[in-house]
Amino acid sequence: MSTSPQDLALAGRVLAQVLRARWTGERLDAAAAEAVKPEAFEQIVKLHGVAGVLQLRHASLLQALPPDLLTVLPTLRRRATVLALMQVRALRELVTTLEAAGIATLPLKGLALSWRLYGDIGIRQSGDIDVLVDVDAVPDAVAALLALGYQPTQPLPDRALHWRERMRVVHHVNLQHANGAYVELHWRTDPLRSTSLPRLATLLPTLGRIESGPLQGLRTLPLPALQASLASHACRSRVARWKWGYDLLEIVSTAHPGTRPWSPALHTELDPYTRRTMQMMAAQWSMAVPVSASLRVAGLAAAVEREQLMGRQAASASRGLLLHAGAWAALQDWPARAEYLAWVSTRVSPDVGEAAYSLVARKPWLAPLIRAWAAARRRS
Repeated sequence: MSTSPQDLALAGRVLAQVLRARWTGERLDAAAAEAVKPEAFEQIVKLHGVAGVLQLRHASLLQALPPDLLTVLPTLRRRATVLALMQVRALRELVTTLEAAGIATLPLKGLALSWRLYGDIGIRQSGDIDVLVDVDAVPDAVAALLALGYQPTQPLPDRALHWRERMRVVHHVNLQHANGAYVELHWRTDPLRSTSLPRLATLLPTLGRIESGPLQGLRTLPLPALQASLASHACRSRVARWKWGYDLLEIVSTAHPGTRPWSPALHTELDPYTRRTMQMMAAQWSMAVPVSASLRVAGLAAAVEREQLMGRQAASASRGLLLHAGAWAALQDWPARAEYLAWVSTRVSPDVGEAAYSLVARKPWLAPLIRAWAAARRRS
């Protein structure tokens, strides 16, 4: 029997209370927790990818939950760990191959972030392996991954004009191996250039190396750059999965021990996107904070995306518009919002083919018409 929206909503409210109680010190609502169904709690915890951080950072708070809710956490945690171990092997093979070919690599998010923030590769649930290479190295990097047995999830461009347009409006390509490893090969960390990290060739002198553990020797970002990259990604993603915002709260809490992350005194010390992400988290966790119109739009879009991630709603034109509106509203400033609108208006669906990309490369104003044609073709 499927879980009702009401059951999922209640599970989400209880999970939000557990997560925010780390910083608010509040007691859990025992009556609400008793009414939560284990299957609904499992779906919500899995969606947000926070089973590991619940066990690591909220062990004492979890004792107030009914035992039948706690039983779902070890299973989710074991699955995340097994997946992380497989990803470590795939990531090391990938990095070794690319570096041997003279292609510098930087692991993003996922395993590297989990180790960096929590000292455990399996704390954060992550379904893919994100790797950044320099934009000039993308064709060679793709060729190396194909030689390792990876296959692209969308047809790759055949001509330079197609590649140039694709790389202008997309920031990564997806490739999958028969062993289950799923790689996002990035040349930018964000579709928008204003919020993306600089190209890797520029970043290399500033990068460190992971000093220990299963990822020892791999490159890593300095903490300020890591925080900025996480914050811009979380904002554009409307923090639809709470693990993205939680990571920022972890960084802020570690850097400012004993200070409540939402305190006015700390507000001025944080960069704009970190502040924006924390405001969205506070709003989605139903904390007593002012909620602007833009935060409300971002929150509505995040709720729609969560429904789609759980397979409870199919994608549609109206929901797509709301997701774009939410991403636009979540961005911090008007230059970034203008860039987002320009990106959306000239972006072409990856499956429309080389001819369409070539047309858009020469005549960007055709992009909205081609996107509408592609959507109509998929519905027919």
